[in-house]
Amino acid sequence: MAKKSKVPQVSTTVKSEFTFKDTRGIVWDVRLTLAGATRIDRTDFTELTDIEFTILNPDKAFFTGVLADTRVAFALIFCILEPQIKEQLNIDPVEERELAEMTFMDGIDGMALEGGRVALWKAVADFFPEQKTVLLNLMEHTNRNMKRVQKQLGVMDKQMGEMMDQEVDQRLEEFQRELKTLSSSGGKSSTK
Repeated sequence: MAKKSKVPQVSTTVKSEFTFKDTRGIVWDVRLTLAGATRIDRTDFTELTDIEFTILNPDKAFFTGVLADTRVAFALIFCILEPQIKEQLNIDPVEERELAEMTFMDGIDGMALEGGRVALWKAVADFFPEQKTVLLNLMEHTNRNMKRVQKQLGVMDKQMGEMMDQEVDQRLEEFQRELKTLSSSGGKSSTK
């Protein structure tokens, strides 16, 4: 029997607050269902986080530590998307997990990371309506903090660049002085 082609089938699903688009143009729907939550709870995430959690009985550590960690968030997304991955990428994530994960991740760039992360937060908030306001506020707070960190990293990058330029200039001046000393002393170094 011939093996199915691995060519992605682009979804025509309408974009919603629970979806994001990858670089192949595939629209992924991360709406959380009981089946998706069960797949998450059956998965071992110990290689990605030390936080023990269950999505069906979440605690503060789940919301603050797990959802805020992009690697873990996308591992959760992968669990939710397993049926779609099988359909869209023609790879069975149960039988060929590593291939499915790598193929899925090949379609994730910076925009898809952000879109997937936001869609996951909204899907989790929708799954737990009694905590929706708190979760959406937490998501907004996390987004603000991430933007602050990015801004500060930009400032630090500029400062580091200036420091490196000063260091290089200082070393070049020292080197030029040493060359002048060598040439004026007939090739004998003054620093012994």
